[in-house]
Amino acid sequence: MKKKLLLIIFNLFFTTVFSQNIEIEVDYEIQGYFKDFNNFNMENLKSKNFKHILNELNEIDKVYEREIDFDVFETKYDFEVKYLSNKSVHYLHYKITILKEKDSIIGLICYENVRKKIDYYFDYEVIQNIIEKHNDFYVTKSDISDFVNGFTNEYTYGYACGNSPNIEKTPSYNGYMYNDKRNLNEFRKLLKSYNIENQNYGLDAIEFLNKSGKVKLNEDDRKIIEHIKKRNSLLNTCSGCNVGIYEKRF
Repeated sequence: MKKKLLLIIFNLFFTTVFSQNIEIEVDYEIQGYFKDFNNFNMENLKSKNFKHILNELNEIDKVYEREIDFDVFETKYDFEVKYLSNKSVHYLHYKITILKEKDSIIGLICYENVRKKIDYYFDYEVIQNIIEKHNDFYVTKSDISDFVNGFTNEYTYGYACGNSPNIEKTPSYNGYMYNDKRNLNEFRKLLKSYNIENQNYGLDAIEFLNKSGKVKLNEDDRKIIEHIKKRNSLLNTCSGCNVGIYEKRF
């Protein structure tokens, strides 16, 4: 009886370790492809032969492409990798952000949701220049971690479902009421974010305070709000219970 129990424990341990090792190998393989970010190509990725990844079963979806700032464009992909472990199919799901400047890829950010793992590969000189432009224009002191977080943290913009603020009376976002001028600093942080959805929440909140007469817009507020409206990028919006409708706002 003890031998059988030990055998079961050993098999469970071996299976778990084996599965984890295969998962690590799969991630290592795909990261090797992502590291060559300058030559990233979806069609090439679909046809590439990997050792552990089942190419014919992988699913790649282009979610959106949009302008951010300073002639930089962001393209988002959902990429589901399938692989065999213990004769069954397993999955790793990546969200991939490709950053382009003048049709040249300058960076790739990938987020793997099972282990909450973030990897990024940049032309650091170009990315640092973009961060400096952002800090100069938005009057902030952001760094590379703020830049990466802006593209890996996904938000939904809208006022019509459980994932978004409620606009029935006084709107709020992340617990910050739009009619409370004590939240102004938080709203300005949103306005200066690298994340476009958060920028629009900050814009809404500051304009709400301004229209209610509780806050006067300063020169930086006006400059940034005008810029966001003029840029008119695609937003990850909410419509009822349907999330993921991408549309221009202004």
